[in-house]
Amino acid sequence: MNTDFSLSILCYPYHPSKHTGRGHDRYVAELVDNLASQRKDVRLQVVDHGFSKSVLQGGLKLPRQVSDLLRARADVYHAISPVGGATAALLSKRPLVVTIHDVIPFNVSGSYDSPIKYRIWRQCIRLCLKRAAAIIVPYHVTKDELVTRLGADPAKVHVVNYGVDHNTYFQRPSVERARRCVLYVGEVSRSKGVELLI
Repeated sequence: MNTDFSLSILCYPYHPSKHTGRGHDRYVAELVDNLASQRKDVRLQVVDHGFSKSVLQGGLKLPRQVSDLLRARADVYHAISPVGGATAALLSKRPLVVTIHDVIPFNVSGSYDSPIKYRIWRQCIRLCLKRAAAIIVPYHVTKDELVTRLGADPAKVHVVNYGVDHNTYFQRPSVERARRCVLYVGEVSRSKGVELLI
């Protein structure tokens, strides 16, 4: 039985766009587009503060995120990141679902990026594991790490693999293949190990 309900998508620190070149931005855009087109029973509220070019620029948007969350009213809150999820949890927005895309902050040192950034992300992940009603992860290995390393309740962590739009991305047998070619698709940052690939 489908009954109408309201869902608040908390994008922070991401921005729903297919054009920024960031995978998490595309994830948010696809989620919002698919919910809007496929689930007419869901009243969608998207809390978004635009694209941020840096951690500092994103951090400066946090007060507006808090302000918008204080005013938000929804049956369910879905934070696209642990940082947005921690903000919602601290403001007692419930029930709260949080997507944790990876556990990189637990596996790399601050030498790859700002140590403060990773410390904040680690604390946000821990807070979300305690306070969220449900956690969504894209891979079983991420769930396993959250459960074994951080003590997450396995019944609360749900694996929802990333999807592919096969109308946009498909094999083209007519395209000649290079014999030795490596393609990297993703953020170019030290935490992704791109320098090892090069």
